[in-house]
Amino acid sequence: MTISNRAVLALAASLLAAGALLTACAPELTPADPTPTSPSPSPTSTTTSSPEPAPSATAPSGAQPYAPFTAAELTQICIDATRSTFADDIEFESVDVRIEERTVEPRWLVLVPARTGGIDAEAQCTVGGTPSEPVIEMSSGSIERLSEEQIQNLIDGENEGGTE
Repeated sequence: MTISNRAVLALAASLLAAGALLTACAPELTPADPTPTSPSPSPTSTTTSSPEPAPSATAPSGAQPYAPFTAAELTQICIDATRSTFADDIEFESVDVRIEERTVEPRWLVLVPARTGGIDAEAQCTVGGTPSEPVIEMSSGSIERLSEEQIQNLIDGENEGGTE
């Protein structure tokens, strides 16, 4: 039985060593709304595994990247504004939401991927104001996702369907 105990101890030691190595290699998880330790002159991007919507876009620097909103508030405002434009089976994918800061008011472009009738869709909104009194200038439910060129135009305040 001494050989068996040694084998068990050797196996346990090997598993502990492997676990320590895997822990050292594991990616660090970051919160959905990070608080930087020092102000950064350039925008930053974060990815999370939390259930709160994680913007895939560049967020402005500062303690509250979407102030006065949170990413979850912007996402929910856009979902609420566009839900009626889709069929009843709409499923929003708020984990993959994209939020962009615009150069014009309203300040935020919010793009929420969705699925309806087995087809990819997207809720598209421009949101400003405050969480208690949001200002929604554009809200659209579409089965076509916006191209990067269209997104950049919306960020720059161009081609918003107006008559300028």
